[in-house]
Amino acid sequence: MTSATLVHEIINFWFAGLDEHGQLPQSQKAKWWQKDNAFDQSIKTQFASAVEKAAAGEFDSWQATAEGSLALLILLDQFTRNIYRNDPKAFASDPKARAICHHLLEQGQDKALHPVQRVFTYLPLEHSESLDDQHHCVELFNALHDEVGEQNKQEFAYYLDYAHKHFEIIERFGRFPHRNQVLGRESTADELAYLSEPGARF
Repeated sequence: MTSATLVHEIINFWFAGLDEHGQLPQSQKAKWWQKDNAFDQSIKTQFASAVEKAAAGEFDSWQATAEGSLALLILLDQFTRNIYRNDPKAFASDPKARAICHHLLEQGQDKALHPVQRVFTYLPLEHSESLDDQHHCVELFNALHDEVGEQNKQEFAYYLDYAHKHFEIIERFGRFPHRNQVLGRESTADELAYLSEPGARF
């Protein structure tokens, strides 16, 4: 399989049903945010090898195009969370994903993508435990929300709201407490109190 074919396979899998107007079936978007063992297994079966190669730097040349960068970020920032759920490896590629994200933004590659695809170019910053990244992420989602048409405002307000929620957690704790157990980090009393609240674990 050529690199171009694999890039398209990754994008078509994650954005299945994307039409020429950048609209997606709600059933496809629901897969992104819900825990589904069958969906996780499907990703593992089809893309586990690609995730490992991307993490090892074998696909770094993909960053020459917007679609290639997007495919890399799906592999390293999304598929990792499905394939390695409840395992430290779920977060192991985050630094590389952030580097790709910063490069993509510097090159303006995000502007060449549909708004719903741009969401996934910004998520590495939302997943970051750096307050600077979180500031930048909120700015990007705020601008994206302002750009989309009225028919998409509600959906992108949802994405913006979650960017704010992630920012507030890092501003408060300096890290994501819900990762502590998986990463073997000891939680503080304040973090344990927070984790006991409804909705504290994304």
